[in-house]
Amino acid sequence: MSSNINVQPPDGKDSHGLGMPSRSIDKNGRTPEEPQSRMEEVEVIEQELSGGAAPKQCECSCKIRNIAIQCWESSGYTELKKLDCDFESGVVYLRGIVSSFYYKQLAQETIRHIEGINRIINEIVVRKPK
Repeated sequence: MSSNINVQPPDGKDSHGLGMPSRSIDKNGRTPEEPQSRMEEVEVIEQELSGGAAPKQCECSCKIRNIAIQCWESSGYTELKKLDCDFESGVVYLRGIVSSFYYKQLAQETIRHIEGINRIINEIVVRKPK
């Protein structure tokens, strides 16, 4: 629950004598328009670059891809940290190279729980170390 404070100069005017509308800020000193997290900040930048609202499909794809990569990076398995994926319309495509079928299956099962993934296409290549 955030508490907002209404801020306005005492005389209701800015330093140039022009009227300045009051604005609301939260306890962290941010206006409601300011991003609350790094992810929101990235979304704001993407929207500015695209000239408006970012397409929902792109937002969803980027988020699911990032979540999958975070799952692999936090798994503790070095083999999974090298993987990548693409997401489109409920389907995630896994890509990369691992040293065993165990890691190929582990990569798939590690991200299966992510909301929005309906199907996994595992294109990970297994190459035994020489």
